[in-house]
Amino acid sequence: MNIYNLYIKINNYITKILKYVYVVVIYNIGVVFYEGKFVQKDYFKSVKMFSIASEQGYDKAQHYLGIMYYFGQYVKQDYLVAASLFKMAANQGNPESQYRLGIMYYVGQGIEKNSHKAIDMLQKASVQGNSYAKTLLADIYFKGVYVTRDYFKAYQLYLSAAENGNCVAQYNLGMMYYVGNCVKQDYFKAIYFLHKAAEQGMSEAQYNLGVIYENGEGIKQSYTYAKEWYGKSCDNGFQQGCYDYKRLNMKGY
Repeated sequence: MNIYNLYIKINNYITKILKYVYVVVIYNIGVVFYEGKFVQKDYFKSVKMFSIASEQGYDKAQHYLGIMYYFGQYVKQDYLVAASLFKMAANQGNPESQYRLGIMYYVGQGIEKNSHKAIDMLQKASVQGNSYAKTLLADIYFKGVYVTRDYFKAYQLYLSAAENGNCVAQYNLGMMYYVGNCVKQDYFKAIYFLHKAAEQGMSEAQYNLGVIYENGEGIKQSYTYAKEWYGKSCDNGFQQGCYDYKRLNMKGY
């Protein structure tokens, strides 16, 4: 290779690097304005930044822009545009977009309903560790929707998502152990997973912990703790929790 060809090769390589750095910087500026980090939230500026980075094929920008069209944040809500952006990012392996696209295929939102494509996208996102995809996929296998019902696979997906900190998966696992649904009944494990979900503010988990403490199921009975968890579930909008909190309060607990 002569000096000139080497120069051209190095120059092209440096140009690609600089272009990538530029796109990443533009994207991160968009994130700053979108999330209001260090500056006041400004969706107009975030749309502008995400659009520039998206046009350069940056998958994270395409995903963020898709989210904005999906929820109608500053731009007019448009599921078709959102689906298109999610597809571009998903094709580059973006797990968040694969998950979103999976949902849209699952319910037929902005694109034609397609259970096979929905499951395919959710599986791809799940393999990359997306806990939301794992949880939805677990629901699908648990209920046998569009697939052969498979409780073991559902359990594995719930467990994996729960270990990733997904509160819905933690709650579902907790309830499976509580009632002995597809697994051996185990109050200790039920309480463990329900506590995990409750600590993240999930009202249903908080309420069921209240029930467990009130009944003394697998744990020492405590009306004090029961009332505390009922109260927390009530504060988070779970009406039955409000009722049971008042009921214990009237009894003097």
